[in-house]
Amino acid sequence: MATPNLLDSAEEKALVPAPQPDAMVSMFERLATNPDVNVEKLERLIQMQERIMAHNAKAAFNAAFAEMQAEIPTIDERGKSNNGAYALLEDIIEGVRPVLKKHGFSLSFRTEWPDPKTVKVIGILTHKEGHSRESEFISGADT
Repeated sequence: MATPNLLDSAEEKALVPAPQPDAMVSMFERLATNPDVNVEKLERLIQMQERIMAHNAKAAFNAAFAEMQAEIPTIDERGKSNNGAYALLEDIIEGVRPVLKKHGFSLSFRTEWPDPKTVKVIGILTHKEGHSRESEFISGADT
């Protein structure tokens, strides 16, 4: 007679700690040195672990991002141009940096020049768990 399952899967997951990355690496190293281990199966296990880690990192990113949204301040538009007013980059960074830090995010930028008259700025929002999101802006180069 089978023993009834007294816990649903959510409760079971809460009680069973997820393997720590160092423990996983150690386990994979032990398996890799064992001549009896099927290499294809080991590769599939590693790929599965990578997918799980990426999924968990994305879930942590999304949860922290949702919590952070309400704390992002409105930035005054002190910059002026022929097209109107805009928020200065230094004002945006000063206002947003403490909120990003509190929720485990960092912000970086990469600049590309597709041609001499065009600039592309890529903003990269990265969470401490490893997931990141990019957004890009393409404009005429400032002469």
